[in-house]
Amino acid sequence: MIRCKHVSNALAEQNWEDLSPMKKLALRFHVMFCAVCGRFNRQIMSMQSGTRRFTEMEDELHGEGCCLPKSGAASMKEALREAKKSTEG
Repeated sequence: MIRCKHVSNALAEQNWEDLSPMKKLALRFHVMFCAVCGRFNRQIMSMQSGTRRFTEMEDELHGEGCCLPKSGAASMKEALREAKKSTEG
């Protein structure tokens, strides 16, 4: 039987998607049925999956034409400053 501490340690030490299929299955079952650590470890697994997907798509996200031109960035910063001033005053 896998314990909560083992699940948390395994998830903290390495990405759960890189584990062997048997260990991954044991972790999934534990997280699914454990009332103590289930929510926390599901969030860890979800964040790791999201990070992996982002890393895989990072080149596409930073491709040509994705970034705001400097003039656009400056105008957005100025608009945010003005909005902040209007809500404070």
